[in-house]
Amino acid sequence: MNRQQRFVVVALASSALLAVLHVLLKPKVDPFTRYLVYFVAAKIISDVVYYALQPRRNVWVYPEDYLFNELFTLAMYGLPVCIVQRYLIAYQMLRFPVLVTIVDSFVPVLLLCLNTRWQQEDKEDTSYRPGRRLLDR
Repeated sequence: MNRQQRFVVVALASSALLAVLHVLLKPKVDPFTRYLVYFVAAKIISDVVYYALQPRRNVWVYPEDYLFNELFTLAMYGLPVCIVQRYLIAYQMLRFPVLVTIVDSFVPVLLLCLNTRWQQEDKEDTSYRPGRRLLDR
């Protein structure tokens, strides 16, 4: 499976699981908290699917390594995305219902997680490590 196919599978599987979470949380949880839950769930779900498809890229041995080095590091971008989502929805800054639906869902944080994973993989693949080119991409 090549890189694009792998990321399409990660995106579709993560979207399906997050859509179920969206249906469960939307009527019960306030928007900002819901966006934060989407962020954490999107990061964890997309990484689980990604590492299931590409196990050799899993570098985290302990859960606290993953928590501090992946989740909290990405939170420096995820938290501002959640704040912007809430601001756009609360002050009705978007005019089109399709945009409101997209912003009021898990899509922005899932795109952030996928983009970050893409960049990490890109950086890993271009870094110099002897014997790296012998492995399949």
